[in-house]
Amino acid sequence: MLKNSLRLLLCFYFVYGGASLAEASEIMWNGFASVYARESLTTNPRDSSTDDKGINFDNDTKVGLNMSSHFAKDWTAVGQIVASRRSITPANVAATWSPEFDWFFLNYDDPTTGLSMKVGRQLYPFSLTAEYVDVGLAYPWRELPEQFRTAVFFKSFEGLSLAYQKTIGESQFVARLFGGDARSGQPDQSNNAYNGYQINNLEGAVVSLEAEGWKLHATYSQFRIVITSPNFQTPPTPSTLVGSEFGSMNHNVTIGGTYDRHNIMGYLEYTLNCNTAFPDCLVKAYYGTLGYHLGAFLPHYTFALGDWDIPGEFNGRETSHGFGLNYQLDPAIVLKAEYLRQQDTGTAIFLTNVGWADSVALGLNVVF
Repeated sequence: MLKNSLRLLLCFYFVYGGASLAEASEIMWNGFASVYARESLTTNPRDSSTDDKGINFDNDTKVGLNMSSHFAKDWTAVGQIVASRRSITPANVAATWSPEFDWFFLNYDDPTTGLSMKVGRQLYPFSLTAEYVDVGLAYPWRELPEQFRTAVFFKSFEGLSLAYQKTIGESQFVARLFGGDARSGQPDQSNNAYNGYQINNLEGAVVSLEAEGWKLHATYSQFRIVITSPNFQTPPTPSTLVGSEFGSMNHNVTIGGTYDRHNIMGYLEYTLNCNTAFPDCLVKAYYGTLGYHLGAFLPHYTFALGDWDIPGEFNGRETSHGFGLNYQLDPAIVLKAEYLRQQDTGTAIFLTNVGWADSVALGLNVVF
């Protein structure tokens, strides 16, 4: 699908590109960076990125670059590349920088009708923060709470989305339909995790209503998952996994809202993932955040909970308490400090050990 999008881009350039080469090459650039230092306070670390070897910069340190080029009437080419350092599994502690195109799409926007369209690789509108999930300056936490963020394990898809926007009083209403496919990179050969996947037949809709200081958001989507194991040259047969992830349909529903007025800041989101092959839903997760603006400071508290019930693979619960303090050094610079206390039970997905684990983190978020 991405290759087809690139062909479309060239096609529209030659059809509409009557301007000179100099005019057509006008590209607007901006970017962002997040640098995080994290250290475990316990001998029972939460994961390999918070081990007891000292301060660790691998967890979610990233830099991103955005580009856009208005190449024809109502048409814009948009791209984003993000390079990040992340260490998740114990067998992959030596993290390396990994650049990835999260966006690369053509955008059509007709302000007279309120209609817009995206064709190409774009972000999956899973949550309130999906459109700026990597731009740490735009939200209060060090990152979106893990229990909620990992409930849906793909961030981008390649396909088409159609949106309609309408002003209702002082509010903006947006409805969007989207569909396509998504896939991960190569399976991680360093462990036995089933972490290669492909998302097929993604279809969904999202509606939102927002005005100054608040936003409501709801998403429904369905898709099929093909899981690839590093122990197989080809995807394993359904008999190698419990259930039938290959043929059954997954359904996701997410609802949430955010409020930021009169010094009060709050977020609340809930997501539910179900699969038609299993009697019970596989993932239930939610979080709530409450903060209060004190000048340039924003103290805040977040409670998050995730329940996984995937027969034969994972069964567990993770809860966390996050205490954060942000300082707005500049409109484009935010400093963050966080204390995180997490408790894991059962055999949930991303855990090294069960029980309580404490960590502290410092962060710098910049946009430019």
